Amino acid sequence: MGKSYLYHYGSPETFTLIPQEGVVLARPQGYEGFNCCWDGALSPDGVFYFSIGSEAGNGDYAYLNRYNRDENTIEKCFYSRDVVLPSPRALPGSKIHSAIDFLPDGRIICCNHSTDKAPNHPEWLPYAYYSHTWEGFQGSTLMIYDPKTGHVDNLGIPAPHESMYGGVYSAKNNAYYMLGFQRGHMYKYDLDTRRVKDLGKAIEECSHRVHVGPDEHVYLTSPSGFFMRVNTDTDRIEWTGIRLPKHRSDYKKR
Repeated sequence: MGKSYLYHYGSPETFTLIPQEGVVLARPQGYEGFNCCWDGALSPDGVFYFSIGSEAGNGDYAYLNRYNRDENTIEKCFYSRDVVLPSPRALPGSKIHSAIDFLPDGRIICCNHSTDKAPNHPEWLPYAYYSHTWEGFQGSTLMIYDPKTGHVDNLGIPAPHESMYGGVYSAKNNAYYMLGFQRGHMYKYDLDTRRVKDLGKAIEECSHRVHVGPDEHVYLTSPSGFFMRVNTDTDRIEWTGIRLPKHRSDYKKR
């Protein structure tokens, strides 16, 4: 029988549970107070990008990072607080969540998401302060990072107050599709016209897995298990006719 181990959450001793052969560990340095990572993606040229975020109640903003395999170090690409227009009282864009993707020219497109409390709030209150001018979330900021130059473009806020929980790039029509956390709407940002289109209600709320399928349509699931897609020929949201079976735990599907 295998052994059982008991460690305190966050203890460095938990790293001993990682296989010691074949696994290399790089610890973040200089990110005190940051405690989560909700996005990681391997670029076409083999570089792993990810986001270090905050859910610790510090009201901080997300980083975009990359892993330097040769030196086994974590490098900062940019600190999103320097890119967005932060409000000292508002819910922060504390992480990048399932939203990192790559443009044909090698640049990285992503948007931030709020999951940490505002400075004066007792906890994260994204619904209670959804429409609050000063203390609500301003809305996710769409950003493009150029790894060759280090330059970051702020493309603005596609949907005021809405926090984008997932996003994916469609090369078929040079557009970025985003899924809203609170309202459950799907949004399309056209990189040619720089215009946003609200495609309507796609899910109930809080679902983030968005993928481009082999047929070049955009696929997603709702929390209740409906397997949906955005038809990229018509930009209409369609049900595939598939619903994932309910688990005995009755937990929400994603």
